[in-house]
Amino acid sequence: MNLLYSKLYKNSVTIELIKWLSIIAMIIDHTAIVFYDNNEYMRFIGRFAFIGFAFVLAHNYRYFTRNKFDYKLRLVNWGTVSQIPFSLIFGAEINILFLLAAGLYTIDAIENIKTGKVLYPTLIISAALILSLFSGYFIFGILLIVLFYCI
Repeated sequence: MNLLYSKLYKNSVTIELIKWLSIIAMIIDHTAIVFYDNNEYMRFIGRFAFIGFAFVLAHNYRYFTRNKFDYKLRLVNWGTVSQIPFSLIFGAEINILFLLAAGLYTIDAIENIKTGKVLYPTLIISAALILSLFSGYFIFGILLIVLFYCI
């Protein structure tokens, strides 16, 4: 099934469309914060960005990522690079890239639990849950990524 799915949807415009709609929603959200004093309508549109990013991230991680360690490392690296400008503009929250990476680490931890490893996954899931307290989406962001991965 995965091979068939991979062949049918590897070049799917649907995933690309979701990604670009999420980018546009993110730009609208950030524009509302910086230029329009948290315009509630623009922020409402912007809330859809994370949902789209979580779906595309979980989908690509499940079906198209060859090196999962590098994928998570790239998210953490970009999150680190962009954290200072993000904090200067948006306040004390952590960058969303860290929450996305925490979601992927949680997925890996759940997969390790299936293989019988317990200590490593428990530490990772605990760290991800603590990290989620400092993001705008709290635990729901990580749960959304895991949900998309599972279904």
